[in-house]
Amino acid sequence: AMAEAPTGDAPALDNEVQGSGSSSRIPSMAAPVQGVVVTMAAAERRIAELEALLADQSAELEQVRLLKQHNEAVLGRALRDKEDAMGAVLANLASEPEWNKEASSSATTREMGSWKMKEVPRLVALTYSDNVGCRNQAVHALGMLAMEPGNQLREAGVLKALVFVLKSTSTVMTDAETRAVRLSLWAINNMVQDPQVGGQFVKGTNGIASVWDVCRNSGRFDPKTGSLVCNLLLTLAKNRHTAAALIQDSNPGEIESLGLLVTESDQPEVVLLGSEALALLAQDENSHPRLTQELGIRVWLDLAQSGNELVAANATRLLAKHCSTQQGSAELVKSTELHPIMVLINLASRTELSVVTPAAQALASLAEIQGGSVELLEVGILKPFVSLACSTHPALCEAAAKVLATLSEKDEMQERLYYEVGTAVFQDLLGSNSPVMADFSIEEQHQVILPTAVALANLSEAELVNSDMAEEGAIELVCKISKANNVLIKREAARALRNFVANQEVHSLLEDAGSLGCLLALARCPDLEVQECALWAIEKLSSIDQFQKQIVHDGGLEVLISVAQSPCAQVVHCVCGAVANLCANESERVRVVREGGLSALLLMAVHPDEEVQCETARALRNICSHEENRMVVIQAGIAATLVRFAHSLDNEVQLYSAWGLAELCREPAGRSQLVKAGAVEALLGMVTQRPADRPELQRQLRPDLEVQLHSASALALLCESGEIGTVMIQEGLLTALVTLAETNDRQAQLEAARCFANISKSPANTSAIATSGCLQPLLNMMLTSHDASVKISCAQALGNLAENQEARELIKTCLLYTSPSPRDS
Repeated sequence: AMAEAPTGDAPALDNEVQGSGSSSRIPSMAAPVQGVVVTMAAAERRIAELEALLADQSAELEQVRLLKQHNEAVLGRALRDKEDAMGAVLANLASEPEWNKEASSSATTREMGSWKMKEVPRLVALTYSDNVGCRNQAVHALGMLAMEPGNQLREAGVLKALVFVLKSTSTVMTDAETRAVRLSLWAINNMVQDPQVGGQFVKGTNGIASVWDVCRNSGRFDPKTGSLVCNLLLTLAKNRHTAAALIQDSNPGEIESLGLLVTESDQPEVVLLGSEALALLAQDENSHPRLTQELGIRVWLDLAQSGNELVAANATRLLAKHCSTQQGSAELVKSTELHPIMVLINLASRTELSVVTPAAQALASLAEIQGGSVELLEVGILKPFVSLACSTHPALCEAAAKVLATLSEKDEMQERLYYEVGTAVFQDLLGSNSPVMADFSIEEQHQVILPTAVALANLSEAELVNSDMAEEGAIELVCKISKANNVLIKREAARALRNFVANQEVHSLLEDAGSLGCLLALARCPDLEVQECALWAIEKLSSIDQFQKQIVHDGGLEVLISVAQSPCAQVVHCVCGAVANLCANESERVRVVREGGLSALLLMAVHPDEEVQCETARALRNICSHEENRMVVIQAGIAATLVRFAHSLDNEVQLYSAWGLAELCREPAGRSQLVKAGAVEALLGMVTQRPADRPELQRQLRPDLEVQLHSASALALLCESGEIGTVMIQEGLLTALVTLAETNDRQAQLEAARCFANISKSPANTSAIATSGCLQPLLNMMLTSHDASVKISCAQALGNLAENQEARELIKTCLLYTSPSPRDS
C-alpha cells in the first residue's frame, strides 16, 4: 500500500498543474512559466520523500520475507534430498533466536515465533520416522521449542510422540538410539516444568512407565542418561500432585530401580539428583511408606554417609522423615544394617549444618517415639547433643532440648542422664553461658526453652539429683524461664519449683535464688495447672518461719486472696493451707485480718470440698487465737461458719471448729452473740457426738476426745455467765456434763467440774441440777479423781448446790450410797 502511494498521488499533482494552467486565463499568451516549474519541483521532492519512507519501512519486512523464502527453499531441498537433513534444518530453525530483537519490531518477533509453532506437527511426524538421525533432530527441535515461554506443545501430541521415542528403544542400543533416549528425556523434562503438562505426562500418557523402564535398564545407557532420568524425576517430585502419582501408580520393582541407580552409580551428578528426588518424594505422607518398603533403610543409610554434603543432607532428611513415625522409628531400631543409630550419631557430629540438623532431628524423634531407653544412652546418643546445646542454630538447640526432655521421663534414667550432662548443658541451652538466645526469635526461644524446662522438671523429681541440681544453679535457671510469656513453659517451671520446695535440704538455696517472687508471679497466672503447682509450693513454704514474713512482705496475702475463688478445689485448698500456716505465726494473724483475709476465708468456707473446709477451719482457729482478732471475727459473722463446721462428718473439721469457738468464748463481750449464732447447740453436739439437727449421722461420727475437750472448754467459759448457763441447761448442758464426768480423762473431768461450779452459782439453776441426776456423777468424780483441781471444782459445785434445801437433801441421799475409798474419805 505504501509502495503504491506515490502512484496514487500522481493524478492529484497533474490536476493541480492543470488547474493552475486553466485558472490563469488572461488575454495575453505570454504568462510566466516559472510557476509551473516551481510546482513540478515540489512534486518531485514529495515523490522522493515518499519513496525514501517506503524503503525504510519495508526494509525489515523484506528481510523477513527473504529469510523465510530462503528457509523454505532449503526445507524443500531437504525434503527432496534426505529426511534426516530436513530434521536438522528444523532443529536449527527451532533453536534460532527470536530474530534480532533490537533491530526488529514486535510484530516481526511474533511472526517468527508463530511460524516456528506451525512446524510442530511436522516435527511430531518426524519423531515416528524409522530414520533415527531424523528422529533425534526432531526431538531436539521439540525440546528447544518446549523451552520457549507460552508454547502450546501440550496440545499438539508432543508428549505422546516423545514417549513413543522412549518405548522404541531396543535391547541392544546403538549410539543414535542412546542419543534418542537422552534427547527425549531432556525434551520431556523441559515440558513438564509446566505442572499441568507434568500431570498429563504421569497419568495421561502413562509415560512414567517408560521412564521407569529406562531407569531399570540404565546399565545399557551412559551416565548422562542416568543423570537425565534423575533430573526428570526430580522435576516431577517438585510437583506435589505428580510426586504422589509417581509413587502410588508405580509397579513393584520400579522404585527399587531408582534406588539401585542412585546407590550403584559412581557419577556424583546422578547420586545428587537422585537423592534429592527421593527426598522430595518421601515428603508425601502416603508415599513415604511405599518408598521405604521398596528401597529399605539401607539405601538411606548408604547415601547419608556420602562425602558429598548435598547427597548426605538429602538422605539424612529422609532418615529424619522415617524416624518421625512410630513404625519408621521401630524399623530403624530393629534394623541390623550399619547400626542406624550410630550412623545418625556420627551424622549429628559432622560439621555441615545441612546434615547435622536433620540428623539431630531424627535422633530427637527417635528418642521421643521410642520413649527413651537405656540403650540410647549406652550407644552415646548424648555425645553430639552436649556440643549442639550451645549452637547458634535454633533447630539444633531444639533437638538437643527434646532429647534431654524425652530421656528424662524415665525414672531409671534420670540419675545417669543428669550426671552425664550436668547443669552446664541446660545453661548452654538457656543462654546462661553465651548470648546465643538473644539472637533467636521469641518463637524460636520458646521452642528451645519448653523441652529444656520439661527436662529440668523431670530431673528435679529424682530425689538423688535434686540437691545436686540446686547446688549447681538449676533453681536460678528455673526462675529465669518462669518469666517466659508461654503457659506451657510456666507449667514446667512451676512443676520444677514445686519439686525443689519439696526437698527440705535446698530451702536456703530457694531463698537465695529468689524463688518466692517467681512462685507468687506464677500464682497470678490464669492457668490452673500453673496456679496449682505454684500455690502448693507457697503453702509448703508458708509453714517455714524464714519464709512466712517474706510471703506477707512480698504481697503474698494479696495473691492468695485474689485466687481464693478459683474453680479448682486443689487451688483453693492450697490457698486455705497457706493462709492457715501464715496465721500460725502470731505476729501475722492480725495482718491477715487487716488485709481482707476474713472475706476470703468466708468465701472458701462454703466450698463443697471437705479438704478446703478443713483448711479453712484451721485458718479460722489460728486467727481466733489472737486476742485482737476475736471481736472482729465475731462481728464478721465467723461464729456461724464455725457452728456450721461443727456439724461436719470430718473429725478434724470438728476439732478446729470446737477449738475456734473455745478461743472466741474467751471474749466475754462476744459470748451472747456466740449463743445467738447457735454455738451452744453445736458445742453440746460435739461433746455428746449427737448432733441435734442430724440424728441420722450419730453412728457415722467417730468419738474424738480432743473435740470433746475443746467443746467442754468453750462450754465452761460460757457458763461463767449465769444467764447463758440457764439457757445452756435448757438446751441439754447437763447431759453433756454427765458424759464428760464419766470419762476417765482428767482434762475432760476438769472442764465438766468447772461447768458445774459455774452454773451452780446461780440459785435459779440449783434445782434443775439437783433433780437432773447429776449429783451422783458429780460426787463420784470428786471422790475418785486424783486431780486436786477437779476435786476443788466439784467441791465448789456441791457447796453451791447445798445452799438449796432440796439439793442438800439429795446430796445426803447420794452420800449414803457412795462408798469412798479411805484416801478420798
